[in-house]
Amino acid sequence: MLITGIEPLDKRRCKVLTDEDFAFVLYKGEAKRLGIRENAELSESEREGIIDDILTKRAKERALYILKGGDKTTEELRKKLSDSGYPDCVTERVLSFLSEYGLCDDRRYCSTYISQKIGKLSERMIREKLRNKGISPDIIRECLYKAKDSSDEDISELQKRACITAIYKKLGIRTGCDQEAISEAFAKLDEKKRASLFAALMRKGFGAGLIKECLKEADFCTDGYQLCEEA
Repeated sequence: MLITGIEPLDKRRCKVLTDEDFAFVLYKGEAKRLGIRENAELSESEREGIIDDILTKRAKERALYILKGGDKTTEELRKKLSDSGYPDCVTERVLSFLSEYGLCDDRRYCSTYISQKIGKLSERMIREKLRNKGISPDIIRECLYKAKDSSDEDISELQKRACITAIYKKLGIRTGCDQEAISEAFAKLDEKKRASLFAALMRKGFGAGLIKECLKEADFCTDGYQLCEEA
């Protein structure tokens, strides 16, 4: 393997490029100590040594530091490690280590997210957000099924509450508003504004039938926003 270039990233680090599909980041002092220089050969044993002794250890520390800030999906961690300059082989090795010790678990993340959001977002929006986080459709479907099967509350009622909350937010109705203030806000809804509100709720993933039902009920539901503030 031939080292084809060394690009400085900042005052302390550089990116080492090779003639194969392999690039990695080292501290400049490490590169000097290891004899890394442009147009020099990098043997297989040297490559493996860099991967095992430097990059994998550092990537594990980076991943654990990221997880201190909260649970992450496999894909979120993969992107963060990749953005930090770690080669794919190192990233996948670290992800395997995290999965083995239960430190990164897409099913756990998905189940927790659903339990936190099912009364705040539409089911379609929950699916979309989880897909954007890299969760597979099969895991999302499985976790939603389990959530519906095990929930103490009726999921349809939670979704209705979420929709009414969204209506209140769109109309500027805040926590603690009395019935008179709520009725006044609804009285200002002409046909054009109602159509605009309906479209906004559809974009949030609520079904047309649910929206119609909630628009009828929201005028008389004074506790929806208090019970369910969207995160």
